[in-house]
Amino acid sequence: MLRPLCASLLLALASAANAQSALTTVAERSGFSETGRYEEVTALCDAFARQYPKAVRCTTFGSTPEGRPMTMDISSASGRVRAWFDMHLVDHGAIRAIYNNFYDLGGGMYRSSQPSPAQIRKYQQKFGLKSIINLRGAHGYGSYALEREACEKLGVALHDVKLYSRTPPEIEEVHAMDDLFKTIEYPALLHCKSGADRAGLGAALYRILHLGHRVEDAMAELDWVYGHFKSAKTGVLDFFFATYVARNAKSPIGFLEWVDTEYNRLELHARFREEGWASLIVDKVLHRE
Repeated sequence: MLRPLCASLLLALASAANAQSALTTVAERSGFSETGRYEEVTALCDAFARQYPKAVRCTTFGSTPEGRPMTMDISSASGRVRAWFDMHLVDHGAIRAIYNNFYDLGGGMYRSSQPSPAQIRKYQQKFGLKSIINLRGAHGYGSYALEREACEKLGVALHDVKLYSRTPPEIEEVHAMDDLFKTIEYPALLHCKSGADRAGLGAALYRILHLGHRVEDAMAELDWVYGHFKSAKTGVLDFFFATYVARNAKSPIGFLEWVDTEYNRLELHARFREEGWASLIVDKVLHRE
């Protein structure tokens, strides 16, 4: 009777020791003579989450140049403080907490600047939010890690699509947005950082491709009311749509047909000219992405 009891105790102690060893870094186990590789670091984060599911939460905030997901632990007090500090001060979330540039596009779609977790909860409670299209793509700011965590907790689908504010959209990007509009669950929210340029591009594409609005009317989504500057480098987005409008006036052609058969992104960008003072405001004063 005593022998089986001792064996069970030894097995329990060994299991506890192995679990504790699994929750230490390669540096700690080697006396800080070695550092962990990518697989070991991500495995450690996952091990902590399995061991303490109510206390530890790992999330991803983008990919490495090799395409491997980058993992971030925001469960510790210090990790969460860093993420919130980064969101509010480095990523200008303090301004967005006061004014989120939020507007209703119709058909169950809304546009805004980067939402905080509290704003995501508010939008879900008020509008029944089911999907978010993040036009910044996955990025390293704390706002992304916190947004991803909030979406996971609330059951909101997060779709990361990286658009650009100072270059015309790629053909593939236009089609990617079209596919999203057709497949996501509504109500939905699309956002960038400030809710001015990429959100304006996404909103215009939504109205054209999903609601069937005229391009001339959808261009109103790129306006100073939202903080968009047509005379800055960001005005290339207006020029993209205006080029189609001018071509369509000569002989009717569908927007997607024009994009697929006639649109030359590099040539269009080369023809665009911005005004220096406006770009100075957008780039140096407002620090837009």
